[in-house]
Amino acid sequence: MRPHISGYVLDSISNKAIPNVIVKYSGESREEKTKTDDSGKYTFTMIKEGYNVISLEGRSREYLLEFSKLGYSNYKLVDGTRHGFTTGTKKVDTIKLKSTH
Repeated sequence: MRPHISGYVLDSISNKAIPNVIVKYSGESREEKTKTDDSGKYTFTMIKEGYNVISLEGRSREYLLEFSKLGYSNYKLVDGTRHGFTTGTKKVDTIKLKSTH
């Protein structure tokens, strides 16, 4: 299994999944976008050698996740934590977006 970043996006009031949220990954000199599915889940698979979010040397690799959807406040998450000697999966805490209605 390739290393990946994944998580869920929910409405902050109803705690229901928000589909079609645009999630943008920026880091390691690359950008990538995806959308949440019907369950609010998104996944970025690190498919190219050298683009692993998690460093083999245990160095901190900072990246930014941006969440946006019409009718909700935008949200940014910066992660630069030290992950140790692994190339495993990074599971992001559930993100809760606030409705602007």
